[in-house]
Amino acid sequence: MVAWSDVTRWNPAVLQDAVGDINAAYNKLVACSDDLRDINTPEGWHGEAADAAAKEVNGIIDGLEEYAADLAALRRRAGDVGDAITGVQNGVKEAEAIAASNHFAIAGDGAIVDNGAPRCAGRPTRTGSRRTRPHRRGTQRPGRGSLAAGDEC
Repeated sequence: MVAWSDVTRWNPAVLQDAVGDINAAYNKLVACSDDLRDINTPEGWHGEAADAAAKEVNGIIDGLEEYAADLAALRRRAGDVGDAITGVQNGVKEAEAIAASNHFAIAGDGAIVDNGAPRCAGRPTRTGSRRTRPHRRGTQRPGRGSLAAGDEC
């Protein structure tokens, strides 16, 4: 089974780069097939030998065209999968952003990790057993600390 850590490392560039190489091979193959078709039977050559040679070359051309069709299918599938991986990566980024904005993280195994309550800047938190501000009535509560900026809110 695919883990979250695997999905975060997927790279569509490998397949997208391969599409260019596959396309170049396809174009060369089609050009070879066209060249063979053009020279299949030289002008003025007739007879059994000419027919046998033409039949052999036609078999090679048919094989090249089948191989070209396979390359075309591979080119399309590689492009489709590369595009799909890009979509998955966008989903991964969105899921991680949503998790982070809610103080969670996504672990490598896909588990959701609670990062605890957020730290709010400028909001006071407890620092010790004494208050830095006097209590409303001029006294301090025993056992209660004061709040310092930057702690959890």
